[in-house]
Amino acid sequence: MRFLDSSAKSNVKKGLSSLVGFSYSSYHCRMRIPKSFAKLVVAYLILQTVFTASMAIVAHWQTQALSNEQMERLLQSCSNALLPPVQTYFLSSETDSTVLAKLCERLNNDKTVRVTIVNADGVVLYDTYSDPATLQNHADRPEIIEASKSGLGTSTRTSESVNEQFYYRAVRISDPDPSVEKSLGFLRLAMETEPVQSRTRKLSQSFITFLILSLVSATAVLLWVGSRTMQPMTALMSFSNSVARGEYNSQLNHHQWSQDWQTLGGAFDSMKTELSRRESELRENGERLAAVLAGMTEGILAVDRNQRVLFANRAASILLEISFQDLTHRSIDELAGIQSLKKAIEKTFDSHRLCTEEIEIQVQPKRILDVRITWLAQSMGEVVVIVLDDVTNVRQLETMRRDFVANVSHELKTPLSSIKAYSETLRMGAIEDANVRLHFVERIEEQTKRLNDLIMDLIQLAHIESGLAAFELDNVNLVKVAIDRIKYFEVESAKRQLQLSFESDETDILVRCDVSGLVTILDNLISNAVKYTPVSGKVRVHCKIDESRQFGVLEVTDNGLGIAPEHQERVFERFYRVDKARSNDISGTGLGLSIVKHLTQAFSGQVSLVSRLGQGSTFRVLLPLSDIHRKTNHTK
Repeated sequence: MRFLDSSAKSNVKKGLSSLVGFSYSSYHCRMRIPKSFAKLVVAYLILQTVFTASMAIVAHWQTQALSNEQMERLLQSCSNALLPPVQTYFLSSETDSTVLAKLCERLNNDKTVRVTIVNADGVVLYDTYSDPATLQNHADRPEIIEASKSGLGTSTRTSESVNEQFYYRAVRISDPDPSVEKSLGFLRLAMETEPVQSRTRKLSQSFITFLILSLVSATAVLLWVGSRTMQPMTALMSFSNSVARGEYNSQLNHHQWSQDWQTLGGAFDSMKTELSRRESELRENGERLAAVLAGMTEGILAVDRNQRVLFANRAASILLEISFQDLTHRSIDELAGIQSLKKAIEKTFDSHRLCTEEIEIQVQPKRILDVRITWLAQSMGEVVVIVLDDVTNVRQLETMRRDFVANVSHELKTPLSSIKAYSETLRMGAIEDANVRLHFVERIEEQTKRLNDLIMDLIQLAHIESGLAAFELDNVNLVKVAIDRIKYFEVESAKRQLQLSFESDETDILVRCDVSGLVTILDNLISNAVKYTPVSGKVRVHCKIDESRQFGVLEVTDNGLGIAPEHQERVFERFYRVDKARSNDISGTGLGLSIVKHLTQAFSGQVSLVSRLGQGSTFRVLLPLSDIHRKTNHTK
């Protein structure tokens, strides 16, 4: 824009500023045009600006070329009119330049053309703007030098005499006789370039102003039409963002749009409804699945090919003795205690078949888990689903059943073997000896009684465990029954020189139980204490009420050999004996403590053992107090 003056440049800047400001306010302030359309508007503004600048430059060049052409034509016509008289002047002997002045004035009335006549030596003979006497020699002027060579010379430069820029056109004046090659002088015509440039600038400014106004108008119309046309798109974009955020209550008012936009708006509404429905279904299914998995006693694990845990339920963390936070999104290798799963998982990934194994988790207490691993192929990769089932109690029960069969077989075999041996001895001749016969019969009777007691205890225990035993629960005085049973064992304890004593914190302790069942509990506990306490030992029976005032407490304490910690949990099992070496020396079925345990549980009570090896044992039975006794205690 170098050809524009300062005012024109100011107008152009104001126009561009208003255009940019309008675009900015239309997009950012109204916020109704999408960014994609705004980019198109900006691209249009850039292209239009480049086009406007190009048109302005081309218009300036064309206007300037046209003005130069018109100026050239004017100078040429003046030169053609002045050339004959000036040639005649040089050929005549006339030296008065007034003739040239009159001629020039007649042909150049408006004084727009500067006429200068220079002789062959460069001396100025006549000039319409200055006194020739004041002018320097023009032999070194570019147009004069060019004209002397080719007959015509032009140049554009600043005049040294008047300090204005002129366009010069010089013509060499030669002798009309072709035989005489002599330059008579030069006719130089000039015009100021400022008027021409001024007209060119004004025309260019008018053209640029028109282009800028058209650019502003077109952009304004484009933005207005775009805002109206793109308003549905903006609404759809806002609606889509709301749906993406899960805001399904948002509404899309598309009834006033055009037919095409209404169709698209209806599709968006249908999409929103369908997404809302599917999300609700997924949420409900997820909640149901989470509830099912949370309520399962089996542990569920999902593991990827890298043996990284993708999913786990709470039961899995409990079975594996690992916190739920540490279990999820961790590798099997990073989790202590379940390294035995690694080979089973690798085997399933390699075979793509169901894998069933039983593993032992090295935690305290140890757990035996039944593991079922299923291979699945999904879009995100291979996954195995692991189901963990705690079979520790099942295996313990199986072990107890095997031990029970072995123990009951042993217990039945012992008296039967004795009866068979005594019978065979009698049959083989001992029956003839009266003393031997009587001794063997007594032994047979003793083993038969032992066998009968064993069978009756088994029947009683099975009856209690089945839940079919009919107990007559009543308010029973624990102190009175305990005193009665101590009297029953006084003879036997005297034989063994034992000190059998009784203590009670209360005169009467009423418990809710069956009388015969309580008698059985006392008989088994006192009998065991008497049998396993060394000679001159002590057995103490203590009755009291516990601190919570909810249970009556029966404690049977002896100062015998005691029971080692590893045996204390199993003494209530059937036929379990701590000292198997002494089991044959001490009469008994091995079912007494098991009967005590099941009877106590049938009365909603508890039984426990506290024992130290070499210091004795205390069996503690808690039986619920009667309602009458509880009310009495509460009143006190």
